[in-house]
Amino acid sequence: MAEEYDLTSDDLIVRKWRSKNPLGAPGQWQIEIGEPVAALASVDSEMIKENFSNPIFLRQDTKTTFQWRIRNLPYPKEVFSVSVEPSERCCVVKTSNKKYYKKFGIPDLDRCQLPLDCSVLTFTHANNTLIISYKKPKEILTLEHELLRELKKLKGTGEGDADCKTHLKKEKGHTKKTHFLRTTDMWWFSLIGLPGPWSVLRSVSPGRALLLLLLLLLLLLLLLLLLLVVGMFGPPAERVDGTGQRDNVKWSPVCQQVAPGQALHEVGLSVVLLGA
Repeated sequence: MAEEYDLTSDDLIVRKWRSKNPLGAPGQWQIEIGEPVAALASVDSEMIKENFSNPIFLRQDTKTTFQWRIRNLPYPKEVFSVSVEPSERCCVVKTSNKKYYKKFGIPDLDRCQLPLDCSVLTFTHANNTLIISYKKPKEILTLEHELLRELKKLKGTGEGDADCKTHLKKEKGHTKKTHFLRTTDMWWFSLIGLPGPWSVLRSVSPGRALLLLLLLLLLLLLLLLLLLVVGMFGPPAERVDGTGQRDNVKWSPVCQQVAPGQALHEVGLSVVLLGA
């Protein structure tokens, strides 16, 4: 779970969850609070796209209420009906003209195992947007107050700063750069259900990382030593005599040019025969 807060007003901007698949690779982020993230571009994205006039459902809480907004609903307020279903633990939005129907739950109440109360549920309509508000219970307000007190002890990060490993992040704005790095690290590994190399390296402790580095350096030294040994004690050179026979010989470091028809003993060229 990751949360993003505004440093000036302490308002919760984004809350999102992510779980791992059966193979251990991280899944997609599920937005609970905040603007919905646009889907990744696909092959058919230029041919088939969602209509921009479709209703958009999102959650934007205030300090005292849970609040949901449904955009692109150009109907008068009298058409809408908002109710609570205690048996299903969800809220229901519907219209009398049967143009829109939506069920949604309140995860905060489910996590605290608190009942739903229809008396604290209100709604209004303005600028083609239906705004639904649910007053937060005292238990939720106390919990959020304690959480904010702990968050103020953390150091806020600015736009584009590196991602931290804490579960609760207090930062101003959206960390688009961090999300982009995660996407580039993981998208092609997610196709086969495996974690990316950057995620694997981040999970390694500093002691193990140092040990792996030392082992890598040791392997490189052994490889260089092997190359030196092969170069010093490699196979001997070959010489072709006048009859076309190949003799394995080892030439001395002193090399002299032999004139045609000149004997070897006349120029002092030492040759050690190693066998035919």
